[in-house]
Amino acid sequence: MHPSARELQFRPHPKPMVPLAVSVRSVGHYRLRSGEELRNEPRSFVQLFWGVAGEGVFHLRRRRFPFGPGVVFLYGRQEPHFLLPTSPVLEYRWLTLDGRRTASLLAAIGLERRHEAGPCPAAQFDAIARHIGNPTAEGERAASIEAYALLVAAARPGRLILGPREGVVRRAQEALDAGFTDPAFNINRLCDQLRVHRSTLFRLFRQHHGVAPIQYLSRLRLREALRLLRETSLPVAEIAGRSGVGDSAYLSRLVRRATGQSPRAFRSGG
Repeated sequence: MHPSARELQFRPHPKPMVPLAVSVRSVGHYRLRSGEELRNEPRSFVQLFWGVAGEGVFHLRRRRFPFGPGVVFLYGRQEPHFLLPTSPVLEYRWLTLDGRRTASLLAAIGLERRHEAGPCPAAQFDAIARHIGNPTAEGERAASIEAYALLVAAARPGRLILGPREGVVRRAQEALDAGFTDPAFNINRLCDQLRVHRSTLFRLFRQHHGVAPIQYLSRLRLREALRLLRETSLPVAEIAGRSGVGDSAYLSRLVRRATGQSPRAFRSGG
């Protein structure tokens, strides 16, 4: 059965006009009532659903995924679609994507099959609908830009950090920002300071920032070292100490790896 209330907008041309990484094929706003269902055969595009109000259940390969306000759900290419409401009315927004790198982009930004993403950004969905109604390459590009921003918003991993551990990542980042210039400061000390297990901090920090705490610490130190190289005439050994790297030989390796140059060449602007 089809939704009893629906608004949808399709791209005026069946195939993308320009080879974008993310290309919007269609976008819609549906309301399913109790006793109705959304059922589609496998399609050649990715479809994202974002819950607005009410409750429902997605079915896929004998698995069930609860769906409701603030929840994002993804169907990949060639997957059958099956959604049932479990409340009197289920309201949601959706869009379909057929860009050549949509799947790899979704994986890169960490958007999962079912994702707790927060309130549905209705204004972004409306903007996508306006843009794909424009039968030009400019309209297609504008829709793609809005879709990319929407996907990143949906994947914001900070929303996954819930319960009594909320705030661990914020406190860890504040401690790293404040202590990175001390060569003796390390992740073990940070975990002791926060009274959190190393693996727990690693998981939560990576969810929120996309990098491990040790990577974040290393990047802070490298950024400071590069700044000192460009803005001061301090010896490399002193810069290593002031940036928290500690060892001048190791700093030289880090600078060469990041810039392709030695510290001296980087400092001279060569």
